[in-house]
Amino acid sequence: MHMVVDNRLDEPASLIGGFGFDVDPGMSEWTLQTGPGNQAVACWPFSDHGSGEEPNTVPLQVLDPDGLYVAPLELECSDGMQWATILDFLDMATGISDDPVDAVRQSIEGLQPGDDVSLHRSGYPEGDTEGQGTVIVTRDGRAIALFGVSMADDGQWLINGGRGCANSEVDFSG
Repeated sequence: MHMVVDNRLDEPASLIGGFGFDVDPGMSEWTLQTGPGNQAVACWPFSDHGSGEEPNTVPLQVLDPDGLYVAPLELECSDGMQWATILDFLDMATGISDDPVDAVRQSIEGLQPGDDVSLHRSGYPEGDTEGQGTVIVTRDGRAIALFGVSMADDGQWLINGGRGCANSEVDFSG
């Protein structure tokens, strides 16, 4: 989704809704991976953030007439229990492998014979995802773990976080 924001305030503002980012005064252009559907959006001046009142929203309908958007995968945990790992302060100097799938295979434990580890694309085909990706682990046709991968400064890939089914025994090994 391509969005042009005209912030006519004399201060920065947050654009909130199905997406969230801050905009400086003036015109700015954004390319977002917001999927089709109805959103409630608002422009929230920084000076109002501490007021305790949420801004009024207006409806925005995102259309995808050509059906290009691919929704992110959801985990299919048999007991509903999940784990999540976010790798804050990730050292982006050196990656693990020149292949994102191989980087995940080398960084996780608990894979079983027959588990499929593959790259998954979501969002719009022309979205700016260079240097980013999602690797999925499926077992018996069910998504049991998802890992975000990033390209490090050396051109190699590494995991930046993940989530998975608690009973799958698949986990980030560090």
